[in-house]
Amino acid sequence: MHQKWFTYFTLFFILSGILLGFSFLKDRNNDNPPTSRTQSNQNSVVNNEKNFQTDMIGFPYRSSGTPYYTDNFDGANDTTSLKSRGYKIYYRGSGPQGPVPTWFQGSLFPSFNGPSTGYVAGVYQVATSVNNIDNWLVLPRKNVSSADSLVFYARSESGSAYSDSIRVMYSAAGDSTPESSWTELGRFKADISGVWERKAFRAGSSGANARFAIRYSVVNSGPEGTNGNYIGIDGLSIESSIITNDISATSVNSPSGALILPASTFAPKATFKNNGTLNQSNIPVTYKITGPVNYTSSKIISSLISGVSSQVIFDSTFNPLPGNYTVTVYSGLASDGNRYNDTVKSSFTSADPNYGNSAGYFYANSTSGASGAPSHPSYCWKDTAGSVTLELNTVNIQPGITTGDLDDGYWKVLIPSGKKVRFFGSNYDTIRIGTNGVIGFQTFIPNQSNWGPPANGIPGGGVLNAIYPLWTDFDFTDNVPTSTSRISYKVSGNYLVITYDRAPVYSGDPGDYVSFQVTLDVSTAPVTNSRILFQYADTTGAKTGAGFISDLNSNNLSRHLIGLQNAAGTSALTYRFRNSSSLVTTGKIFNSPLGNLALQMGPDAAMLNNACFALDLTSRLQAVQLTRRDTLTVSIRQSISPYAIIETKKIVYDSISGSASVPLNLAQNGVSYYIYITHRNSLPTWSSAPVLCTANTITYDFTTALSKAFGNKMILISGKASFYSGDVSRDNCINLTDIIEIYNSANLFTSGSYVLDDLNFDGTVNLTDILVASNNGLNFICESAPSGAMLNSYEPSSVDFNYAKDIMAETKVSKKEWIKKFGK
Repeated sequence: MHQKWFTYFTLFFILSGILLGFSFLKDRNNDNPPTSRTQSNQNSVVNNEKNFQTDMIGFPYRSSGTPYYTDNFDGANDTTSLKSRGYKIYYRGSGPQGPVPTWFQGSLFPSFNGPSTGYVAGVYQVATSVNNIDNWLVLPRKNVSSADSLVFYARSESGSAYSDSIRVMYSAAGDSTPESSWTELGRFKADISGVWERKAFRAGSSGANARFAIRYSVVNSGPEGTNGNYIGIDGLSIESSIITNDISATSVNSPSGALILPASTFAPKATFKNNGTLNQSNIPVTYKITGPVNYTSSKIISSLISGVSSQVIFDSTFNPLPGNYTVTVYSGLASDGNRYNDTVKSSFTSADPNYGNSAGYFYANSTSGASGAPSHPSYCWKDTAGSVTLELNTVNIQPGITTGDLDDGYWKVLIPSGKKVRFFGSNYDTIRIGTNGVIGFQTFIPNQSNWGPPANGIPGGGVLNAIYPLWTDFDFTDNVPTSTSRISYKVSGNYLVITYDRAPVYSGDPGDYVSFQVTLDVSTAPVTNSRILFQYADTTGAKTGAGFISDLNSNNLSRHLIGLQNAAGTSALTYRFRNSSSLVTTGKIFNSPLGNLALQMGPDAAMLNNACFALDLTSRLQAVQLTRRDTLTVSIRQSISPYAIIETKKIVYDSISGSASVPLNLAQNGVSYYIYITHRNSLPTWSSAPVLCTANTITYDFTTALSKAFGNKMILISGKASFYSGDVSRDNCINLTDIIEIYNSANLFTSGSYVLDDLNFDGTVNLTDILVASNNGLNFICESAPSGAMLNSYEPSSVDFNYAKDIMAETKVSKKEWIKKFGK
C-alpha cells in the first residue's frame, strides 16, 4: 500500500526521518522500540530439545563437540557489557541508525536457558524508514581449527510474518571490522514456530586469532519496510571434536509450506547427511506425519560416504486431508556419537482453496474446482436498486451514523424491517459497514492499525466479531483509482445486500479498484447461523479495474484477508490471507484468470447454493399436523415430452408455512417449466401445467386448489390442497406394499425422530399412519403425469383391496370413523 507513495516521495521521507525521527502522513505502524512489529509479549513455548539444525547453503558443519568458548548471555547484554566481554558491535545498515541499540537485552520471549531475559536480541527499529539492517556481533578472538564449529540457538517471534535473516561469518585472520576480509559460512531465516532452533557452522580453515561473527542482515526493513521483526541469540559456544559416527537429518524436502488440495497421493522426502569421518551402511531412517491423517514410513540407506548427503524417498501412501500437520524425521544409526542432530522437525498445512470448513462454517466457491463440494454457489450480482447509499464518489452521504472517516471508518446501521443476522450463534440487528472491507457486529476503533488485517492473520487479531469480504486498505476519499465509487445496503426479502462499488485501493493508481458484494440471510428470529455470500465482479462494466487484477495476479496487492472471526477471537475461518510478502491461504478472488467469482459460507454444506433464479414454492403434506422441518426434492422439467429434468434441488421445508425459496441456476426467463416434487414418504406430484419463469423467478402455490396438481392428485386437508402421504416404497403409488410396511412397523412399536413409516411425524408409527396409507391405498392413489412421462407402472388388484380391508378390521376402526377422520 505504501510502496507507490515512497516511490514518489523518497527524498522527502529521508529528510524527515533524519530531522524529525518519524514519518508524516499515516504512520500505520506506530511502534515504540524495542518491540516486535505485532507488539505481542506472549509467553512462547521454549523447546529445550537440541534437535533443530540447518546449514542453509550446504557448507559442512558440525553439531556437537567439546566447547572451549561459551556464552549463555545470562548476564547483562547491553552494548557496554558485550564489549567488556570482548565482543565487537557494529551497525552497517543502509540509512541512519534508528532509536534502538544494535544489540540489547532480550525480553519479548523467554530465553533458551537461564534467566527469562538471558539472551541478546536485535529488532527492526534499528533501521529507519525503509532501509537494510546489518547488525554485526563479532566474537572475541580464538585459536580456531578448521574442524571447529560455532554453535548457537536462534529464533524470531512466534508466527511472525516478517522475514528475519541471520548470516554467520568467519575470519581466519581475526579481522575485527566488517570492512575487512570475511567468509560467509551460511545464512538462514530465523525460526517463527515458537522454538529455539539450534545452528552449527564449521570454520573450514584455521586461525590462531580467528573470529566468528553473527549478522542480523535483512533487506527492505525498518519501520516502513516489509521485512525484519525481532531475533534472539542464546546458548553460544565454539566447539572442537572429531566424531567418527554421525548421521544427521538435515532437511524435510516435501511436503512443506502450504499444500494445495485436492492433491494425489505422493511420496514424502527428506535429506540425511554423514557428518562423521567414517563411511556408514544400513542406516535406518524414519519419516512421521501427525495431523488429520497420520503417516509413518521407515527406510534403510544402504551406504553413505563421509561428508555426503542423500535424499530419501519414503512410501507414496500419504493422502492428505485439509488441516495442520507436524513432520518429524530422524535417523537411527545405533553407533551415532552425536544425537543432537538426529532429528529435524517441520510443519505444513493443507487446504482446498475451493471448499472446506472451519469454526462451524462450510465454504465453497463458484469455480470448477468446487464441483466436488456438497453444494456450491453460482455468481449472480444482486440488484442494488432501492439501496441506501452510504458513500458516493468521495462524499459521505450518511455522516450522522459515521465513526471515523471515508478512509478508515464505518457506518453503524440498524438492519431494516426488523430483520436480524445470526453470526456465531448470536442474533444482531445492527451492523457496522466499514470502509476497509470489514462488516462488524461490535464497536471497533477505526485507524487503530485495522486499516488492514493483522500481520499474522486470524484468529485473535484485529477487528473481532466480524465478516471480512475483502479486508484491505481502501480509501474512499481518493478519486484517482476510480472517478466513481459507492457503498450501499438494502434488505430484499430475506437477504441483506451490502455492495462496495469500485472500492479504491489506498494511494492507488488509475485502475486500482474492485467491486464486491456481501449478501446475508436475515429474518426476524433466526435460529441457525446466517449464510454469507461474497461476490467479486470482474472488469465487465468497469466494475473492477485492470490495475487491481494485475496487482492481484502478480502478488503485489498489499496485505488482505477474506474470512470471518467470532467475538472472542478464538475461532475463525480464513479463505484467503496475504501477509506483507506472500500469499499464505490461497482462496481465489477471481475465477482464473479474470472471471467473476462467488464464495458462500454457512452452517450447512448442502445449502451453499446461491443462484440467479429462484422458485418461490408453497405446498403442504397430507398427514403432517405438527411443526416440523423436513426436506423436499424439487425439480424443474421441460414442458414437452419426455419432460427432461433441467435442475434438481433439495430444500429444507417447514411443514406449517409450507413456503420455501428454491435457488435455481439453469432456469431462463421467458421459458415455462413443469414443477416436480418428491418427498421421502409422499406421492410424487407435478404442477398442473408448465409455469413461466419471469423476472428471474418462478412462483407456484400448490395449496390453493386440488387442480394445481396434474390430474388433481392432491387431497384437501384443513382447507389446503396437500400432497398425498404413504408412498414409503417409492414406487409412485400408495398400495399394498406401503400398507404392509407401515403396519409391520406399527406392530413393532417403531419410534424415532426420522422414521420413514411415521407419516405424520409424531415420533411413533401407529394407527394414524396405517389409516392414512390404507385410505389412500383403497382409493388406488398413484402418480399422475403428462403423457409421455416415464413412470413406474402399477395396477391395483382385488387382492390388494381385500388385504387392506383386513388390516382395517384388525385395527378395529370402522369405515365411518375412518371417513370422519381422513375423508373418503
